[in-house]
Amino acid sequence: MEEKLGAGLFSWDIAQDRLLWSGGMFALFGFAPGAVEPTRALVESMTHPQDRRPPNSLERAIQQGLPLDRQFRIIWKNGRVRWLSSSTEVLMDHDGKPERLIGLVVDITSSREESMRLELLEHRLQSITQAAKCASGGSGGVLGPGEQLADVAGRLLSDPEDALRLQDILQKANANRAAFSLEHRTPEGALARSSIAPVFNREGSVVEWLGLSLNLASEQNAGCSAPPTLTGALIRGGRGILNWSVKDLSEASEVSAAVLRRIEEFDGVSSNSDVALAKIRAVMQKAGVEFCLSENGQGAVCLRNGSAVHRS
Repeated sequence: MEEKLGAGLFSWDIAQDRLLWSGGMFALFGFAPGAVEPTRALVESMTHPQDRRPPNSLERAIQQGLPLDRQFRIIWKNGRVRWLSSSTEVLMDHDGKPERLIGLVVDITSSREESMRLELLEHRLQSITQAAKCASGGSGGVLGPGEQLADVAGRLLSDPEDALRLQDILQKANANRAAFSLEHRTPEGALARSSIAPVFNREGSVVEWLGLSLNLASEQNAGCSAPPTLTGALIRGGRGILNWSVKDLSEASEVSAAVLRRIEEFDGVSSNSDVALAKIRAVMQKAGVEFCLSENGQGAVCLRNGSAVHRS
């Protein structure tokens, strides 16, 4: 029975400092029954240095009634490391003084190694998550370990149609336990692509989802930087993309139509209020337009899908 369970029994006479082992205990320490004399010194010498008890700590724990159960490593003579779990009970004499320790020791090497392997995988997953955040360049986001998949809708999406599409995709993803990708608008108005994949446990059940959301505008305009300010030509081009009239842009940006017309009269850099230009840029970018400066210094107006539609 001890062999099947990977267990052994021991008894320690405290007064005589005499230790008795069952056959299973000898096997746990890598010996044939009766091959060595079981002593506390032997146990101490085979215990991993990091797991050894401080001097006299066992005696103090017995006298003070402190817990004695513990997990520790031993090193066999061939260098093999085994994890053991010890459950101990103190027996008292007629005067109520500790007389004997009896205990059960179980080999837990497999479960400890599996736990360590899962811990390593968790750390790797966290590292991958952190690396993905760095890879997004601050323009996207990561669905990390432990985050609920249903929270994606509120955090990543702004368009109600995107939310409805996501709900349908989520149902299929949960049913099929499969990864999926979705292009959508973020609450800031940026076009993003979110890719999310399930993480499985040993039984094959989905325990969490890991995903990355990238801002497509940042990805597609990597060779392009935002112009220092807007020109009339760029603003006209942006309105053309959105099919907006001067009145539409005025209402969206809260910049008067008269100011907009004056700005658009100049094809060069406008001398108008930076506040008005900032409002125009913000509202048009939120609507899906990107303004950038190409490598040759020419201003450009682009859709967030990467199509250049106007250059000044």
